[in-house]
Amino acid sequence: MRKKGLLSLFVLMFSLCSIFGLINLGAKNETVQASVLSDNVWDGSYPTDHPGNADYYDTGSGDVFIYTAKGLAYFASKVNANAADSYNGKTIKLESNIDLNGNTWIPIGNQSKKYFQGTFDGQGHFIYGMNITGDYYNVGFFGSVGNGGIIKNLHIRNASINTGSGSTVANVGGVAGQIINYSANVQSVPVVIENCSFSGSITTNAKYLGGIIS
Repeated sequence: MRKKGLLSLFVLMFSLCSIFGLINLGAKNETVQASVLSDNVWDGSYPTDHPGNADYYDTGSGDVFIYTAKGLAYFASKVNANAADSYNGKTIKLESNIDLNGNTWIPIGNQSKKYFQGTFDGQGHFIYGMNITGDYYNVGFFGSVGNGGIIKNLHIRNASINTGSGSTVANVGGVAGQIINYSANVQSVPVVIENCSFSGSITTNAKYLGGIIS
């Protein structure tokens, strides 16, 4: 789904989709705003030091568990850091619902050569209150998902994305702004977005726009 021009979009989408464009819309019963523990309400900060295993636990064998809002923000900061970590070959598992509480969210993988390349499994959990403003090139909960990346079982609710009229914004999606199916000197591996949903408002003049991916 693509559209050019200044748009204000409210979407409620439930989808099973991949880079081949498979999208399945339909009704689904769910509990609205499941309870969120206080540790899972984000304060808007991005820790650069490891917050502790109760927030973010890396087993060292390929699995990473995110338990709190602080752990999620730490994960995002690692992907977006100067010495970016793409999490290639790792599986990130979200262990609870997270409320971003309307604080400004910086897309995960928001600059050139900074993108998520592992597997992010939301395990059916919800992220509430995502708020993105600014002229990032790729905009969404994930700005860019790289070669072989997988995003699955993740549901975003009560989100607000407003890139304004900035001319630098190219791709906007609720879950992922851009998928990158190539890497220099590496065989292309499909990016998959599976069993994800998004509801919220999107206001942008981006060239490419989608409720789930652009």
